Amino acid sequence: MPAVLVLAAILKLAFGICIVASTSFPAVRDYDPCCAFPCQNGGVCLASGSSFQCDCTGTGYFGRTCHRATWYQWFQYNLCRKDACTWLIKYSPVSNVVNKVDRLHNRVMKSIYLEHSALAVSFPLYTSPWDYTTLDAYFNHSHYTIALPPIPRNCPKAMGVTGPSPNSVDRKSGDVAGPVTLPSIDEVFELLLEHREFIPDPRHTNLLFAMYAQHFGLQFLQTITSSAHGVRDRQCSQGGPKLGILPASVDASQVYGKDEETRLGRRSGKCGKLKTVIIQDEEFPPSLEDLPELDTNHPQVLMTQTGSEGGDPERAMGHRVLSMSPLLFVVATVWTREHNRVCSILHKEHPSWDDERLYQTARLVVTGEMLKVTLEDFMQHLTQYRVDLKYRPELLRGTSHQYGYRVFQEFNLLHLWLTMLPDQIKVVHKTYNMADLLNSNNRIVLEHTFDGFVETLVHTNAGKPKHRNHGKALGNIGKAVINRARQLHLQSFNNYRRKFRLVPYTSFQELVGEPALAKKLEEIYMDIEALELYPGLLLEKAGKAIVPPTMLALSSHWIVTAILSNPIGSPHWWKPSTFGGEVGMSIVKKATLERLFCQNMKSQCRSLELVGPPLVYYAPSTPPRWISRRYWIR
Repeated sequence: MPAVLVLAAILKLAFGICIVASTSFPAVRDYDPCCAFPCQNGGVCLASGSSFQCDCTGTGYFGRTCHRATWYQWFQYNLCRKDACTWLIKYSPVSNVVNKVDRLHNRVMKSIYLEHSALAVSFPLYTSPWDYTTLDAYFNHSHYTIALPPIPRNCPKAMGVTGPSPNSVDRKSGDVAGPVTLPSIDEVFELLLEHREFIPDPRHTNLLFAMYAQHFGLQFLQTITSSAHGVRDRQCSQGGPKLGILPASVDASQVYGKDEETRLGRRSGKCGKLKTVIIQDEEFPPSLEDLPELDTNHPQVLMTQTGSEGGDPERAMGHRVLSMSPLLFVVATVWTREHNRVCSILHKEHPSWDDERLYQTARLVVTGEMLKVTLEDFMQHLTQYRVDLKYRPELLRGTSHQYGYRVFQEFNLLHLWLTMLPDQIKVVHKTYNMADLLNSNNRIVLEHTFDGFVETLVHTNAGKPKHRNHGKALGNIGKAVINRARQLHLQSFNNYRRKFRLVPYTSFQELVGEPALAKKLEEIYMDIEALELYPGLLLEKAGKAIVPPTMLALSSHWIVTAILSNPIGSPHWWKPSTFGGEVGMSIVKKATLERLFCQNMKSQCRSLELVGPPLVYYAPSTPPRWISRRYWIR
């Protein structure tokens, strides 16, 4: 018997086999002990009266609160610490070698893929209504999943056991009204987010980057109704946001529409193409007036009525937001034109194909292009990696990568573009206030020509994603993001850092580096562990990427995983026959942001001075010649 116990202890220490640590506090509590978030390193807290258990299974840790690493985990952590494992993306000489040696580059890309996939859970555990695992987290696509369980009920303070104390308890549900006593949303916005003066991005990131980010994210935002707006009734109802069927990954639904009715309404029925109208010898999405068969009251269609009287009529597109601003209208128009361009190429290659097959194949090609452009151009600039990111799904063959993914609610709170819009932009020779462009008709694009407006996006400096750089014109959206996080009872900023294996901050001074601001934060939040997620993402000191480190961790892990989890990259899909033969496969493999725009502009980019201030990685005055991602750069 002693030998068995010794063997069990060795297995436990070495591999963490079958470890569930149990503990209880000696003091009797009148609140959920999981409010303190006692379980570390991904352990799951299970409350039972005044005691709790930490389920450490599969974490590589064991002990009372999953705080002790197994031998394997310890060696893995110490031999491959984050600062040691990311050296390839920080130092130019090594990166240059990696980029030039294809076999070595593939090894590095594979490790990057797997690192991101490991931290972004393919099979989510939690949905917005509940703080425990349910089957709905996987099967019910009418609720958002969340990366961390929400703050438990019956907590003594707003963010668990830290921060402002709540004043009241909801007698009906038994929930503590924690969010009520956090600093008011107006106070948070005015003190921490609203800019005093527009701060441009020091790397000359342009406005096209911000608009691409918003356009890409819209495929994950398809809210239809909201019964409880995320406020959880724990007794009997299923609160939370009610949605249409959410995408498993990137599905280009902002181009085509989320449901079949919208998709059919967008189709011309000829050669697989989408409906367009010709204005000034150029293709544009049609107006709703041109499509009387569409039900404009349908929740997915298409636009809200924002245009001024006598202005450009509302345009029919795959998402209702895309016609609200000429900034987004330009990006949406490019993708519409690209679909029709691909259809023309496929029709020439396969003249016997009917409308349905041409449409479906072109949709696959365009979605593949979106995957590649987003990873290789958008993510490259966002992360500022020196290693060239490449979309090569074949590198994941034979690995444990899962082709299944649910978008997390927290991803929809990463509105980095909100801080990147200037107060004014100059289109050709006329200056517009941003407030006018966010709720205006799209005739501005026609007045200044499509190519002229694209040139404006390319040459307009975007703002730096940071605190106190949020434009007043977008104040309502910023406040709504804060309110949404409170309704969902999201955990603190530091807990999300722990989730993504980042070291939590120990003080506000360490977080922001500004004594006066740190003192004010301590007054309103009291404890660094009580800082809310969205303000924390913007308050953090800048790193080497376009966005602060924690925002980069959240966005990069989720975006890269969404791209890699798309079935287009799976072994049975990633082949020429999926895209209509070698011609379609070639379109996907050669896709770049520059090609996407230049092939769908009247001038073919000949009128654009694409190279303004060059793309600089971490301060060099001139970039290496092999850096060509100039389209993001003003």
